[in-house]
Amino acid sequence: MNVQARNPEIDSLVAEINRYRKEHGVSKTAFGAWAVKDPNLLRDLEGGRELRWSTIQAIRDKMAGVAQ
Repeated sequence: MNVQARNPEIDSLVAEINRYRKEHGVSKTAFGAWAVKDPNLLRDLEGGRELRWSTIQAIRDKMAGVAQ
């Protein structure tokens, strides 16, 4: 059986997103649509989806209110 370890950076990002969602009252699908135009983002991340570093940073910047 080939079990791949989860990326701890993705786990950290998901935790940050969930804190943001809780603070702002945003659903999973609304967050994904807002952050990267993908309503399935969180479901996919929780299922093992990987992201490019640039996408991770773009999501963090958006949550921080950094203009892009």
